[in-house]
Amino acid sequence: MITKLRLRCMAIAMFIGVCGAFAQTADFSGTFGGTTIGDGSVYTFPTGAEGWAGFANNNTALYPLSFSEDGGIAFTAAAPNGDVNIKFKFEFKPHPDIEPSYTTEDILISGADEGSYSVAVPAQGDKTFSSLLMYVVERDLGVTVKDVVVTADELVTPVDGGSDESSSDVEGCLDANASNYNADATVQGLDQYGNLACDYSSCDDIPDAEGCFYANNYSAFKADFSAANCVEYGGTACTSDDGGDDGDDSSADVEGCLDANASNYNADATVQGLDQYGNLACDYSSCDDIPDAEGCFYANNYSAFKADFSAANCVEYGGTACTS
Repeated sequence: MITKLRLRCMAIAMFIGVCGAFAQTADFSGTFGGTTIGDGSVYTFPTGAEGWAGFANNNTALYPLSFSEDGGIAFTAAAPNGDVNIKFKFEFKPHPDIEPSYTTEDILISGADEGSYSVAVPAQGDKTFSSLLMYVVERDLGVTVKDVVVTADELVTPVDGGSDESSSDVEGCLDANASNYNADATVQGLDQYGNLACDYSSCDDIPDAEGCFYANNYSAFKADFSAANCVEYGGTACTSDDGGDDGDDSSADVEGCLDANASNYNADATVQGLDQYGNLACDYSSCDDIPDAEGCFYANNYSAFKADFSAANCVEYGGTACTS
């Protein structure tokens, strides 16, 4: 049963009482799939956003999370535009390596006045989680969410079982060319997507010949992350200016959907477009049109099923599952 508690200290105390537990505050400032965050920590799942859109925790100090005993989440929330449900999901790692995972039950946020809420997380055995997501269930109903406190096992050793004590590690940017270089750092800081948590002011400063930098992080280009993806997501794309001597003349590439069965097929495209998760940026209107025997299509993209992405996952994230 989800309960609304008028005294926040009661909500937190529910979980602090667990033997060996500790509590830390999450930071859900990461948006993905078209979600938005407005003034006053108002989280919205708007019309037009992907079915799997949500919000990612950016406080990596929480990880890895484990629940050898029951834990939970406590937070302050309000529903100024009408009652709305939210839920949280713990994943092994950020997409695509998400399993094992655990999703809480929906939590109904009711009333325009801020109140305290909580949801229990049952014991998860020896599972560990290094990705925490929040989802707003209903579209276009902004919900205020603040002070999200996660209560789990106390973190003692690194997730890889290494011999270094976590207390001796200092996370930060190790690159002296970055504006946030930390000379005291011993471990390279990463964001929730595995990008370097380093700030670069120009393409002359990045550590690779080509790559993409944002306000607070950086990534080299990869098979599923191109210069076009970089610009699409608001980054600065740094490409070589050697006229294509490296064998990749990006100026000649036209990114788009190469499948003639898709509604957004681009006959001029030379490179298959991908979204940030490596899915095909192709729109299909029915299972008869997809390029594989089985797969999942959303409003703007498509993926075949994989070991860590099933028909059930497809439906969970708002897609249409095509099965034999």
